[in-house]
Amino acid sequence: MSELMFECYGVPRVAYGIDALFSLYLNQKPPNSSNALVVSSGYQTTHIVPVLNGRLDSNHCKRINVGGSHVSWFLQRLLQLKYPAHQQVVTLTRAEELLRRHAFVAKDFAAELEKWRNPNEMIGMIIKMQLPYTPSPILDPEAAALKEEREREKKARHGQRLQEMAARKRQEKLEEHERQLEGWLSLLDLQDRDPNQFENLLTHFEFDSAEDLETSIHQVREKIAKIRSAIHEASTKDAQEETPSAAAKKPKDTPAHVSDEWLQSLKDRRKVLIDSRFRRQQKRRQLSDKRSMASKERMRIIAELARDDTTTSTSRGKPQKEDTFGQNDDDWHIYREINKESIDSDSEKDETELQQLEQLLRQHDPKFRQDENAIQHVDVDA
Repeated sequence: MSELMFECYGVPRVAYGIDALFSLYLNQKPPNSSNALVVSSGYQTTHIVPVLNGRLDSNHCKRINVGGSHVSWFLQRLLQLKYPAHQQVVTLTRAEELLRRHAFVAKDFAAELEKWRNPNEMIGMIIKMQLPYTPSPILDPEAAALKEEREREKKARHGQRLQEMAARKRQEKLEEHERQLEGWLSLLDLQDRDPNQFENLLTHFEFDSAEDLETSIHQVREKIAKIRSAIHEASTKDAQEETPSAAAKKPKDTPAHVSDEWLQSLKDRRKVLIDSRFRRQQKRRQLSDKRSMASKERMRIIAELARDDTTTSTSRGKPQKEDTFGQNDDDWHIYREINKESIDSDSEKDETELQQLEQLLRQHDPKFRQDENAIQHVDVDA
């Protein structure tokens, strides 16, 4: 080091020592520097260096693992907690900059706190700073409308992709269940033709008995029926959206010229919705009567589902109790509770659309009256 300083840099003199002592000798001239206590705060640590009779007392030097970096981090956390909306902007670098520019060591900490009690002095000590920001560009109405239209198209394409992915998954699941059902039906056919092979295959496929196999076949058939129903509903919905008359089902905007054809289309759609509401009310009345065919059929389905759950959960070898669900009035009360909890979301959509249609007809057809229809229908929720 000395060779480099003298020969390369041409330094006239070099002195090696402790930086805390150099700072003491620079700021406190003898004899004030004979006995002193130096607090040397660095970036990561702080050293306490005592000086007695002009010499370093190395036996009583202490090191504290707190430095300027910890103070900067603490200042950053305080600012982020006080201004949570600007957490990303209040960085550690900006906190260090504030610390170097505005922080100082108070010679009298209590006196500094007293200054903040005086409003006049407090205003002079407040420091305001402007955080960096990027102003948002001002778009004209046409550009804003174009941007909004692009966003809607993007969302529509994204939704269409999700629907296609869901349709592919349903189709794959359907094919998988159909293959499984075909294999299990082939296995069930072996029960009469080759009993020994049938028993071996039952053990291979981890079936406890033929009844267990039949239960699994029943469950797979139900899954296939649900998937096919979902595929049919999705295809029907897509077909309705692609039909040109679908836009007339929910008229939102009124054409510039109100024509008789447009008013008649609203009336036709209103009649379809009213008939649909009447059919739903009629079906609900049938379900509320325990002697009707619809109510008996639903009671039978509930009983079969309950029996299937009991059959799958019953262990092998234990006799099953006779199922008498539906024969007592208490079973009817259970059915009424199940029927009460059912919610018809389509009826809510139809009621909303019916209100929109009637509002348009009242605005643009002076001959229209809400009580024109000869058949009076009560509300669905009544």
